[in-house]
Amino acid sequence: MNITSILRLATAFVALSISAHAVEVFSVKATTNTYPTTTPAIFAGGDYDIYGTTDAGNGSGWGGGVTTNFDGVTAVNPGDQFTAGSNTTTYFGPKFYAGINRDAYQLQAGVIHANGNGYRIRCNNVSAALIGTAQVGTAQVGTAQVGVEGDEDYVPASADYVPASADYAEATGLGGVSPTARAVFMFDADTSTLSGEGDNLIFGDSDTLTAKLSAANNMGPGNGTGSINRASLATYRPMVKAGGEYYAGPLTTVDLTVLSGANSTSFDITDTGASSSWTLVSNMESSNNSVVGANNHPENLTVDISATPVPGYTLTNITQVGFLLVVTAEINTGGFNYGVREFAVQATAANATDPIEYSQDFTTTVPLADGFGSSTGDAFSWVKRGDGLTATTPTTVSQDETNDNVVISITENGSAGQAFLSMVGPGTTNARRVKPASHAVTWEIDL
Repeated sequence: MNITSILRLATAFVALSISAHAVEVFSVKATTNTYPTTTPAIFAGGDYDIYGTTDAGNGSGWGGGVTTNFDGVTAVNPGDQFTAGSNTTTYFGPKFYAGINRDAYQLQAGVIHANGNGYRIRCNNVSAALIGTAQVGTAQVGTAQVGVEGDEDYVPASADYVPASADYAEATGLGGVSPTARAVFMFDADTSTLSGEGDNLIFGDSDTLTAKLSAANNMGPGNGTGSINRASLATYRPMVKAGGEYYAGPLTTVDLTVLSGANSTSFDITDTGASSSWTLVSNMESSNNSVVGANNHPENLTVDISATPVPGYTLTNITQVGFLLVVTAEINTGGFNYGVREFAVQATAANATDPIEYSQDFTTTVPLADGFGSSTGDAFSWVKRGDGLTATTPTTVSQDETNDNVVISITENGSAGQAFLSMVGPGTTNARRVKPASHAVTWEIDL
């Protein structure tokens, strides 16, 4: 005798918990001509005139105020004042650490309001003589003979002596190479959300680093007073200090050919923290302030692209965030400004408890799609699936709106009768493919 058994399960409540705790750990936004520096007329008697300082000039004193290397210790603090020529300016933005590697003194780093492109590299005029010409032919090797054998001043040529080639001409200026500057700006991350000792900041799945990068249009074929095409390279990378080491994030290269018109063009950049690749910048701190052409310069702000990057989700104990700017200047009159007008970073407390991101109690009609192929793929949409749905005596998955639950009635044994109630997870563009760092699902089931 065959006995047909029906197993009925009813789920009345589902809660999804996911570790998504993105908080903004740093944010700065330069505005017009008023922040984080401004003209003396606006500064005097204003909201930030609290430091007992007196400004003079046009408010650009800090515009090229960073001329030393990055040592990781020297900081520019709110209220610090800098004088450049006739301009004495008070800085009143967030504390930052900065440094520059440069091929020529015509390039400096600094900070000014948004009209001067914020946290920036400033380039002054670059002449053809500065760039110079490359060496022609081959130089002499060793030392040549002095005098003639038998003379009192006779000195034989060194064993390695090779005379210069007939066409030899010494290099001039920078040897025909256009000058490059690398400037880094780092800011302390806000750790106020941490639970205490042992907690630290990491990059969660939804954490982002955003920037508004701004380039003077005459860096390309734009226009304005003076020459155009003043630069041949402009790049940006986000930076973090994690576990006491510095890491460079994804590279963004500005397409200088799209720059047009007067003034500046801005570019919005978004990088993901956890899924992006980060490259260790070894020995980034240095007190050597010479130009890069000096024999003993460490070039400590150069990212080694041959180094093996690591995924951002492996970084722990994030204490600083920032960005690295690189510019190569060409022959020009008038100079240019290239910098970041806005910068914001999200991070996650490693020890944060999981919040409830989603719950469903089935008190209203919940559409149940027939398999993922019929689903819209929208986050938190529901799907019924399994071989049992097409069995001889079909298994059913249906909503009981009277009792506020979903009932799964299984009529066959084994996989032939199986059925699933599935939910598409949270996400943005393709929600079902999003896998959070950690999650938990709670079901209330009645048998």
